[in-house]
Amino acid sequence: MPRSERRKELDRIYRKTHREQRRAYYWQNREYALKYARAYREKHRDEIYSKLRERYQHNKGEINKRAKMQRQLVRIEVLSHYADGSPKCAVCNECDDVVLCIDHIAGSGNQHRKLLGGLFGHRFYVWLKTNGYPEGFQVLCYNCNQRKKHYKGEV
Repeated sequence: MPRSERRKELDRIYRKTHREQRRAYYWQNREYALKYARAYREKHRDEIYSKLRERYQHNKGEINKRAKMQRQLVRIEVLSHYADGSPKCAVCNECDDVVLCIDHIAGSGNQHRKLLGGLFGHRFYVWLKTNGYPEGFQVLCYNCNQRKKHYKGEV
């Protein structure tokens, strides 16, 4: 085995065997580590943000693609939960997730959004997930949702 490969192998073994020691040290000195990290970030704020901006500009397409995928996954997860498995409309069984949305069963969606500070779209799906999928919501397609709105709750 050449020297450089042997060195890499030894470094990998060292990191693996000392991982637990590093973790134990961190948890024993957590307050100090957090204080040090905060002070470092404050002292080097401009440099850190400039590197972050540079990295974002260099990888903008990939970062945005991942963010979009993550938003879609959260949306599908929430729709699946409220539709008992696979996303579909509670009235007409439409399965196209592009036209599906969350509906307030009691019809108080506008009041609820105002109470939450104007949450809509992705932030609303995240709110549903982080609050343990509260009761009172169902999945409807856009047509059934508009029909419910037009006929005052009757679909």
